[in-house]
Amino acid sequence: MGGHFVFVPDQAGQPGADSFELFGNAKDVNTVPEVAEAFGVCAQTVRRLIASGELESIHIGRSVRVTRSAMLDFIARQGASIGKRGR
Repeated sequence: MGGHFVFVPDQAGQPGADSFELFGNAKDVNTVPEVAEAFGVCAQTVRRLIASGELESIHIGRSVRVTRSAMLDFIARQGASIGKRGR
């Protein structure tokens, strides 16, 4: 899993609103280390996000998993706060 953006340029050579896929290599259900790799952070950061409720997770027995849709929801919510930190 690489944690990179995958996009297909539109006819003008620019990525369109729905022409790219975030976390293209992510599975539907991911482990904490897989989410950490996709986000480019350490596993402890992902665990903190889960514990704080910022990143939704599911528990299967004692295992913690994060769905791809939860990852996308988290990123979408972060987009609203980009550039507003430190103000």
